[in-house]
Amino acid sequence: MAYFSRRFLCSCFLIAASTAASFGQMEPQIDKANPEQREPEGAADRLEVVVVFYDKETGSLKVSQRADDSPLSDGFIKALAGARITGWNTNGVKLNLKLFVACGLADSLIDLGAAYSDYGGDYESLSKFAKLEVLDLSFTDSTNEVLPALKKMPNLRSLYLYGNEAIDVKLLDIVSGMEKLELLDIRGTTLLRESEPELKRWKKKHPDVLVLASHGYGIDRGGKTIRSSDP
Repeated sequence: MAYFSRRFLCSCFLIAASTAASFGQMEPQIDKANPEQREPEGAADRLEVVVVFYDKETGSLKVSQRADDSPLSDGFIKALAGARITGWNTNGVKLNLKLFVACGLADSLIDLGAAYSDYGGDYESLSKFAKLEVLDLSFTDSTNEVLPALKKMPNLRSLYLYGNEAIDVKLLDIVSGMEKLELLDIRGTTLLRESEPELKRWKKKHPDVLVLASHGYGIDRGGKTIRSSDP
């Protein structure tokens, strides 16, 4: 695990691209003459911490940003274009999913954690992340409009929708088609509050899915209530 300022991390990626064989497909470039890729004025004076985990076995990266950091600049994210990034975890920051798609991150990410973050209700861009296995949209003000995007994620194993009150019983139709789903977090949703009979019927048809249905608790594979880890 390493801690970098935004500027240093960009340099680190550039060096890794030319020296490490495991980054063979990564060719990030920063054109300082291009105003779209230059750091915003005053960025050099801010220390914005990003945590990067490197998986030696797969040669992939996982990026994590602290909740109290400001959004990463577009130029920084563009510098990651071509990198094999499989995980991106943010908490309480603004996400430009259109830029993620343009930089190819939607093609490599299998784990996207966006709890408490603002992705602008960009469900169209979210639908491009078809390879995701883990998606955390807790407390993102997501509505049923996210359902068509979720339908395009057949590999999802864990789906966290905690705190999105507008999500209702229509979600069950979508997750019914997720054959690999193992965990579904619906705490704080209208589905849990108003559609308990429908949820119980769904659980009988999908006994292998762990449903987190109240703070700190879930419904296990046998239909009993068990203790689960708090988020």
